[in-house]
Amino acid sequence: MKKIFLSRLFWFIAVCSIQNAGATELLKQLAETPSAQGKFIQSRQLKNISFELKSSGQVTYLKNIGIYNETQAPIFQAISFSKQGIQEWDKQGNAITTQQSKADLFVSKLLLALFNGNQTELVGLFDIIDAESKNSEWQLQLLPRNELIAEHITSIQLKADKSIEEILIRTAQGDKTLIQFSSFQPLDETTALNFCKKFPESAIAPCDS
Repeated sequence: MKKIFLSRLFWFIAVCSIQNAGATELLKQLAETPSAQGKFIQSRQLKNISFELKSSGQVTYLKNIGIYNETQAPIFQAISFSKQGIQEWDKQGNAITTQQSKADLFVSKLLLALFNGNQTELVGLFDIIDAESKNSEWQLQLLPRNELIAEHITSIQLKADKSIEEILIRTAQGDKTLIQFSSFQPLDETTALNFCKKFPESAIAPCDS
């Protein structure tokens, strides 16, 4: 269970207490991010292994609804994150029945809150120890205040422009994971509707029909 929670926590990314103008400005930018689709590359360096574990795939964000993350290499794994929690999917697009923990729901809600730039959801869990901007790019370094997160994560570095570009996560076990996002493009209405089936309980446009 601990390993499952930690792997999903890498997709939780970060939440923070709003302590300075830089953080507030970044969240405002993230709140304006439209529904979009892009690519990701994840590189994980374990403390006792000399080589990196790499994976790549596609991430789809439906504004205020959810995030669908599809790892395509080296193996297929698909997970959707919404306010209802985490749902796994097979290659044929069928939902996989799994037991969901409170930690899963916690991770899912906060991941969505960060992409939405929802300050209400994000207050009180991370301290910002660095917030700086270069041109339109923001970089934040975060330290956990929440005990549950602190058991697994020691720090998170977040880089973003108008959308999240890069996350570096350092764990209490001495591991680190770098997730890089690229090629984000706004979703057209037809594509967005096709992804609504990943969030069947949503009553928010375009998935409200």
